[in-house]
Amino acid sequence: MKLSKFEELIDPVILKRGENYFDNGLVTWIKEIKKESWKAQVTGSNIYKVEIILNGDEIQYSFCDCPYDFGPICKHEAAVYFELREIIDNNSGQSKHANKKKSIHDPKENTTQDIIKNLNRDTLEQFVIDQCENNSFIEKELIARFSIKNDKQERDNYKKLFQSYLNNAKDHHGFIPYSRAYQAFKGAYILLDQAKKALQNNQIRTVANICLAVIELSMKATQFTDDSGGEISTATGLSFDYLNQIDTEKPDTQSKEFLFKEYLKEAGKKVYQGWPDTQEEFCRLAIPLLDNKKERTDKLLKLLDKFINDSKGCSFSLADFILLKINVLEKSSQQEKADLLIQENMNLPEIRKKVIEDAFNQDDFQTVLKLAVQGEELARKNRYHGLVDSWQDWRLKVYQKQNDVEMIREIIRNFIIRGHFEHYQLFKNTFTDKEWKKQLDNLLNEIKDTSHKYSRFSILTEIFILENKTKQLLELVQQRPTTIDSFVPHLIKDYPKEVYQLYVTYILDEAKAASDRSMYHRVCSIIKKLIKYHGKEDAKAVIKQLEHEYRLRPAFCDELGKIRI
Repeated sequence: MKLSKFEELIDPVILKRGENYFDNGLVTWIKEIKKESWKAQVTGSNIYKVEIILNGDEIQYSFCDCPYDFGPICKHEAAVYFELREIIDNNSGQSKHANKKKSIHDPKENTTQDIIKNLNRDTLEQFVIDQCENNSFIEKELIARFSIKNDKQERDNYKKLFQSYLNNAKDHHGFIPYSRAYQAFKGAYILLDQAKKALQNNQIRTVANICLAVIELSMKATQFTDDSGGEISTATGLSFDYLNQIDTEKPDTQSKEFLFKEYLKEAGKKVYQGWPDTQEEFCRLAIPLLDNKKERTDKLLKLLDKFINDSKGCSFSLADFILLKINVLEKSSQQEKADLLIQENMNLPEIRKKVIEDAFNQDDFQTVLKLAVQGEELARKNRYHGLVDSWQDWRLKVYQKQNDVEMIREIIRNFIIRGHFEHYQLFKNTFTDKEWKKQLDNLLNEIKDTSHKYSRFSILTEIFILENKTKQLLELVQQRPTTIDSFVPHLIKDYPKEVYQLYVTYILDEAKAASDRSMYHRVCSIIKKLIKYHGKEDAKAVIKQLEHEYRLRPAFCDELGKIRI
């Protein structure tokens, strides 16, 4: 969700209440704790704390400690969004309500760092002990960060910290609802922040232990978490990103052995059964650590054989594991075995693609064309239309290399008729201006004769836009007034009256189908678009018509009355 456009994604009722809180100066304190990380207090029935983490304009994290759990965003968070956006827009560090705010941090007071520096060791130690006794999260984070331990103890401590956040977010059924998912994964983000710092300091084992702990518990959390917000994929994705960033050339022999052993151990764990993408990623991480050692190579090949056997019911996973095995064989100078494995699995599109890519890079265009044509035949036989396009695309690359104009035209013409316009300009450029006029007419007639009626509309409108044929575009859109939103930028300049009439038709049709307030609200949003494009008089007339026609629907009339012209 973007801070500049957050209104579009928040429930209107919550948004209005949040705006009222903002307007009344109830965001009583706000501060950027560290770069793009903000904390705020909002005064409502109680004082609530809000935390916001930004990534540029993107709201990456948002949390409020109020009890609201009927949606992802509460009114306190919405109020802080308004406040924060104004601060950033003004680029002044304060909002227009700054004079109403009583900050809980007086700049004249000592900072936290100053206070800690002035404390003696005994006092500071006792304070930390007291905090740990009163807050299990602080205790577990302290242990995870600073206790002296071996690899197993270290990883167990990381798991305990993350698990404490997961447990705290569960409801009485042991389930983590959507509204608490970010709170549940806060422990993971604390650890990953530590992993990022460890990565910068080349603390390889710490990075690995944190990331492996986060991945394992995240995958377990799929069993009891509503992850509509994508917290699980974010945490696992970051973890794999950090593991991939480990420089495999720097580690000593012992660290390389540790990483290789742990990656294979993780890939084989029961928790990842049914998650081939995760198993594949662990195997992929292990490949740069082989170092031409036969023992490591044999272990990885054995594991890949197991995964290949387990994946025989799923062609996508099967192909991915076979490609990994081919990679390992090639790196270990077992090219004959790699070639045999390729030939045995040419029926898999991913394997065929690899061979075609290799042949193309070696300018072996005859092999590319042969394999691409065979791939097309298989795809048509199995009705994999997307694969037909993929193989034809390889043929097009060859014909471009060979400057075979007739075949280039044939391939791209087929693409256009199927609604793919990536190479439209290339197709057009193969003709002179004089030739193009006739070719365009032939192409349009062919589309009208051969394309399905549902795809025909989108194909023709795209061509009319590319060729700036606004009159033909208008005539086509007039057959489907509900599509006007998509074509206003191309029509409004030359045909404003016609656009306004299309909107009126669209509005009246939607009004007939409307039966509740949400649908009335949708009708009104279309009227607002008509106003936006300077169709005020038409909007006034249609509002008047609707108010009369639906005078017995007070909710509809109420929504219409909210429109400002």
